Amino acid sequence: MTGINALIDSELSVEEESHVHSNLPTSFINQLPNELLTLIFSFGSQLPHFDLRYPLSPVPSFKSPTFVETVMKTCRRWRQLIAHTPSLWTNVLISRSRSDLDRLPSIADFQKPMGSITSALQRSSNLLLDITIDFTHISSKTAIRQLAAESERWRSLSIFVQTSQNLPAVLNHLKDIRAPELQTLEITAHKFHDGDFPHTSPHGFLKSSLNLTTVRLNRVSLRWGASPLRGLTTLELRFVIWPSHTDFQTLFTNSPDLQNLKLHFDTHAFTRLDRNNGNFTMTRPLIKIPCLRTLELRFIYHDSSSTHNVILLLQLFSLPALEELTFKDFGTAEWCRSLVYFRYYAKSFPKLTRLILERVKDIIYVDSSLVRAFPHLTSLHLIGVYSSAFCRLLCGARTQDLGSAGLASSPSYEVEVWPALEELVIEQDQGGKIELVAEAVLARKQAGRSLKTVQLDRSFFDKAEQNGQSELISWMKKTTELRYI
Repeated sequence: MTGINALIDSELSVEEESHVHSNLPTSFINQLPNELLTLIFSFGSQLPHFDLRYPLSPVPSFKSPTFVETVMKTCRRWRQLIAHTPSLWTNVLISRSRSDLDRLPSIADFQKPMGSITSALQRSSNLLLDITIDFTHISSKTAIRQLAAESERWRSLSIFVQTSQNLPAVLNHLKDIRAPELQTLEITAHKFHDGDFPHTSPHGFLKSSLNLTTVRLNRVSLRWGASPLRGLTTLELRFVIWPSHTDFQTLFTNSPDLQNLKLHFDTHAFTRLDRNNGNFTMTRPLIKIPCLRTLELRFIYHDSSSTHNVILLLQLFSLPALEELTFKDFGTAEWCRSLVYFRYYAKSFPKLTRLILERVKDIIYVDSSLVRAFPHLTSLHLIGVYSSAFCRLLCGARTQDLGSAGLASSPSYEVEVWPALEELVIEQDQGGKIELVAEAVLARKQAGRSLKTVQLDRSFFDKAEQNGQSELISWMKKTTELRYI
């Protein structure tokens, strides 16, 4: 590295002399030290990330050439800096466009090793690798064989296939590979599979991956061999091809240390769940996940008028250690049914203390049934949800259901409103009112159950300033720990 630094320093001195002689101002970018440039390039070279927001949405195509390859062509100084900085080559993106595929001279060239893989493996020195590979127009056998030579350096592996049917062949090429440093595995199908998936044997892959803790599966099937899953702590299933009850149970049995689970459901998944369970839901054994701490549920329907019984999903599991529950993209039907379930089984979730609600689609009921469903809350986090109703609920020490149609003969419930609640977080609520939040803070303080922390996004403070409510903000800062998001 001493020789490289000397070369770069000499280039800088030549540039400085040139600017002095020409009496032109030095470009700001040329004044940046190599260390800062490296940080900027490192940020730009991070692998692309996408959020599968809707089950039918296509995955965005990867840009080629990559950021690092583009920057190398800018000037000699940058080229030298990038070429001799191994950390900028640890994010390995392997893809081929359809036009590049069509330009290959012959079919034999499709099977040849890719120069981009060889170059990235060499330039990254001995550092750990984060690999993203799209097999749509690439020979999976050839690419995996090239990468396998450095499998001991894999830190994360993200695989893209055209459809779920293409996945078994890819996994077959991985079955004899040892990846001792692999921490994260993500598999995504470009196209959504809406038919019945053929019954196949469980896929075996990765001979050894002792440090694998996170698996994300997007639009693929769930028949997996046990080996890679043994040490999992995080599993994310987004719009997967829903398995049979037996296969699903096997998946979690093979992951005894699982702590975080995300289930993103769509119409097809609910249809398969209904068909697989039928009238046998109550007779089938519960899927026990003894260490699970966080659960995220998200519901997306292809037809906006569709609703499905979320209770069938909730009844699959036994989650005695659950601490945090997240509902995303939910509507009135899912909300009401979920409250019924958690209200009935509240004693089965003694550690459930954190509730996150994100992007409500319809009007939801906020009353004592919510408190009875989640009686032990210490933290309530609202994102894109009508927060005023929740603030009004927090203004009362106790609340009461009048029963059906307010009849005296109907059951009524008087409930303490979350006596242990310490944190309130509100984001992305355009109709949120700072005065209602302040009323809730005051009411909790007077009841001897003060909110220790209140977190609000910028819109609350902007509206407060516009409406001349700066004193209200100042009072809240003195009363509780008020944070900006």
